Amino acid sequence: VDYVMIEWNPTSVPEQDESQAKITIYPNPATDQINLMSSEEITEVAVYNYLGQMVYSESASGNEFRMSTSTLNTGIYYIRIHTESGMTTRKVMVR
Repeated sequence: VDYVMIEWNPTSVPEQDESQAKITIYPNPATDQINLMSSEEITEVAVYNYLGQMVYSESASGNEFRMSTSTLNTGIYYIRIHTESGMTTRKVMVR
């Protein structure tokens, strides 16, 4: 073998903060549930795995949102939170 070429193109969801809202996510790492608190109304929450695949999505209304982690495997996830002023993406660990 003269050479080996490895091509790797991971798909991921980078952390972003396009929203003006102050968002708190706890606990992190999470075990049973994830709690979101926002200074603005939350309109949608989506969760992506490390491959960038959406594994959870739900419409929301209000400044607080809770979701169970019982359907998520242990690992790193990205939570995309849509608010009145835009979108924020944060990383969270599920145990």
